[in-house]
Amino acid sequence: MRFSVFVAPHARLLGIGLLSLLLHLAALAWLDLPKQPGAAALDATPLAVRIARTEARTTAPAPMPAPAARPVTDNAPAPALAPADEPAAPQAPAPALPPLQASEPGDVLPGAMPGQFRVSPAPPARIDYRLADGGSARLAWLTDGSSYRIEVDGILGQLDSEGGLDDGGLAPLRAGEPAGPGRATTEFDRERGVIVSHLGARRAQLAGGAQDRASLLLQLAGMGRANPDQLRGVLTFWIGAAGGARQERYEAMGMETLDTGIGALEALHLAQLAPTGAPRLEIWLAPGQDWLPVQLRLTMPDGAVRTQTLAALEIEPAAGPRSLSR
Repeated sequence: MRFSVFVAPHARLLGIGLLSLLLHLAALAWLDLPKQPGAAALDATPLAVRIARTEARTTAPAPMPAPAARPVTDNAPAPALAPADEPAAPQAPAPALPPLQASEPGDVLPGAMPGQFRVSPAPPARIDYRLADGGSARLAWLTDGSSYRIEVDGILGQLDSEGGLDDGGLAPLRAGEPAGPGRATTEFDRERGVIVSHLGARRAQLAGGAQDRASLLLQLAGMGRANPDQLRGVLTFWIGAAGGARQERYEAMGMETLDTGIGALEALHLAQLAPTGAPRLEIWLAPGQDWLPVQLRLTMPDGAVRTQTLAALEIEPAAGPRSLSR
């Protein structure tokens, strides 16, 4: 009875103390437990933690591997990368050169030579030649200072040319040469600026200084008379002929001594730079004889060689053009 009497008065106080003790214990337990972050904290906290840990590392992370690239060498520089959906445009091919044979007046022809040489025409002359294999040949040249006529009969066949004289030297108007059983005519139409071959109706541009096969011989003589220094190196001419206009090149080979019908002569040797499979002409010009052609040699594609050498020479005072006897 004493125990119950003791407890009864203090039961309320004991309950309050016990409750207070339980509350303190709960508070302490709550402080020791880790906090549970909310949704916003879950988004922000990991980023802050990762940055702090990365800066604290002493070893840098391995770099990301670079995309694969084509090897580069000293001789082959790396090409610029083009967008994947836009391939690089191919280079356009270089334009082809225009054909040598012109189809219309005014077409630009590669190799057409301007009248760039100084020319002093030789006085009228007649040259007789002897052929190396027997027989004879001749060249007749007439001029009055404003017009000319040439006739050639020899290893080049029967050639003729007539025309005038201008700042470029001989200016042919018409030329004739053998063509099969007959003859072919080439006209130098200076008003329209074309060379017309009636063999095959070919037409080409007429360039300044253009010559035919016969007039070239006397054009070279006039160049030597005007200034021998012009006859050096490689000379290029635009030649109108039955087969059409073409470029011909001659190389100065130097002075040589020839045995001719009027004695030993010093002559300048010019050799044609002919394409493979074409005849090759060589010309010897004698300075002491007004640079006239004192020897011609023609080498055929099959190796056959024909030569005509000066036998007699007659140079006469200037006279007007006249018909030449054949």
